Amino acid sequence: MRAFEQLDLDASDRIIEGDNIFDTLNIAIEEKSYQFDFAAASPEDRRFMRAAVKVSSNLERIGDAACHIARRVQIMHHDQTRPVQFDIGEMEPITLAAIRESLSAFLNKDIKQAEWACLREPQLDAIYRVKIEEIKHRMKMDPDQVASLLNWYSVIKYLEKICDYTLNIGEQAIFLATGRRLKFAQYQQLDRLELPGISDRLRFHPYYDGISGAIVAKVDNGNKTLVVKSGSRKKIDAEAEKLNTWQNILPSLTPKVVSTFVQGDRETLLREFVAGDQLSELYFSAIDYEKKEDVTRALFDIVLRVWQFTLKAEAPNSDYIAQIRSRLGEVYAMHPYLEYYAGQEHLDDLLLIGEQLEKRLRPPFSVWLHGDFNINNIIYHEGQIKFIDVHRSSYGDNMCDIGVYMLSTIRNAPRCGEIPEHMERIREIVTGYVSSFALEHDDNTWEARLHLSLARSYMTSARVIIDEIQARNLFETGLNLLKAEVYK
Repeated sequence: MRAFEQLDLDASDRIIEGDNIFDTLNIAIEEKSYQFDFAAASPEDRRFMRAAVKVSSNLERIGDAACHIARRVQIMHHDQTRPVQFDIGEMEPITLAAIRESLSAFLNKDIKQAEWACLREPQLDAIYRVKIEEIKHRMKMDPDQVASLLNWYSVIKYLEKICDYTLNIGEQAIFLATGRRLKFAQYQQLDRLELPGISDRLRFHPYYDGISGAIVAKVDNGNKTLVVKSGSRKKIDAEAEKLNTWQNILPSLTPKVVSTFVQGDRETLLREFVAGDQLSELYFSAIDYEKKEDVTRALFDIVLRVWQFTLKAEAPNSDYIAQIRSRLGEVYAMHPYLEYYAGQEHLDDLLLIGEQLEKRLRPPFSVWLHGDFNINNIIYHEGQIKFIDVHRSSYGDNMCDIGVYMLSTIRNAPRCGEIPEHMERIREIVTGYVSSFALEHDDNTWEARLHLSLARSYMTSARVIIDEIQARNLFETGLNLLKAEVYK
């Protein structure tokens, strides 16, 4: 900053040359981390090494930002830009304080100082937004100052970036002291949540909840286990709302919401922990087929209860064709040759006819759906079944859930041994449950809708499959199902 304000070319050269030291030290720390014996180290040492590598990387980025500020001096010398005065307020002292506090917090495992360091980022960000508007105003009022003010814009942008990096260091200090691998906003939200029945002596573990995203942590104190999930307010709010709705339908089927906390556009959800295995783990294991069949029958006894309890004599708007259309771009981006194949098969014409067909196939009722009825989102434990990841739940066509369920028994299943045969028999059992429900409720179009649902699931799944042969097989199967219904 002194070099920039005083247009000190020699000082700027020394700063830029000094960045090589940062780079070398960062590489050395990286190399040491590769040689570190994690297996033999204590949990505390492993945690320190993981955090230290990230701190080193963020320090190197701070060095880069300082070099960028120094380079503005060389640019101004080269362009012979006339310097102008501009008051950046407290941005410089806040940035320097953030660097000192975050490093001290890390080295001393000081939670309170880490919090101070992390809070510097929003403090500086508020000033940054004001100063950007000032620069815009001055440029508009005096165009002759634009070149100089652009240099000031770069400077405050790099100060803002430095505070982003110190926030990252502060978060590593929190991780080092607590074991909580959290963003600072999530850490704040967690500390403001009410934890009934949980003492202050918590253990935090990374945890992954279904395939739609990672949850922040599993927390326990030896007596009670809960799950903390943080994300966009829209998604988390939807999940909390849907979990509460499920409690009114079948309380034992989904975990209960314990508490929520909203901060800006983010929300944190605290809910019961669901113990057990994902249904996919059971299906794709080597256990006897009879066990898999028993669990499937238990599951669909529950599913039919939910359908029966929530059934409404209102025809839902099916949108299988629309979903295919909306995801084709992603499919073609992943596997461009499928676009040529789709053209050869006249997919656009098939979709147009399919839209008209779909309107004629509307079911005579709506039921409450899981919304993402993937076997990864079904948990089995000691005879009990639970649903997770229910934020997409809504009323709709029951074939929507069935199509997703059936595809999930195929897409990631082992392709050798007895598993494929087991899954085929499982799908036959599920078809029997579905057809009996349809017969009981005068649903004469269920089979055609199931084919459209499966076509949607097969074709759109190609966008998340890397293997080209498997992606093509899925896409072709879906296309053939669509053709069979369209040309029936």
